[in-house]
Amino acid sequence: MFDIGFSEMIVIALIALIVLGPARLPEVARSAGRWVGKVRRFVENVKRDIDQEIKDEDLDAFRQMHTELSETRSLLQKSTAETFNSFSRQIDMDDAVNPAALPAPDTLQTPIAKPKKPAKPAAATRAKKKPAVANSADPKTHRTPHGSAKKPRTR
Repeated sequence: MFDIGFSEMIVIALIALIVLGPARLPEVARSAGRWVGKVRRFVENVKRDIDQEIKDEDLDAFRQMHTELSETRSLLQKSTAETFNSFSRQIDMDDAVNPAALPAPDTLQTPIAKPKKPAKPAAATRAKKKPAVANSADPKTHRTPHGSAKKPRTR
């Protein structure tokens, strides 16, 4: 708060001792200490009250948001239920109008068989010759497919 060093406090104490005298100095120091304590308690109470008001405002805002969210949730549930009911009624009406459009009950329960793949002919199952690697050089001329010369490997 105040930038007072130890040396300044000694000078203030000496001046107070000279002005007030040794008999009144302890009494004045006690009363000054009481006043400083009262001021500190007052400041702390004000800070606590301000913090409490801020918390109360935040809690009110959260309560308001909670009620708004609850209302929104109930509206969504109600609209979802109404949509589902109207959709169910529409399906029921369609079924009642055109019962031939419904599939037969026995066709719904039978699984659909997958078609089998035809067997490969015996000639297709023979091992095929692997293609030559594109970057390998011709062993006679040591030329790559691109035409550049390639040095032969030595081991």
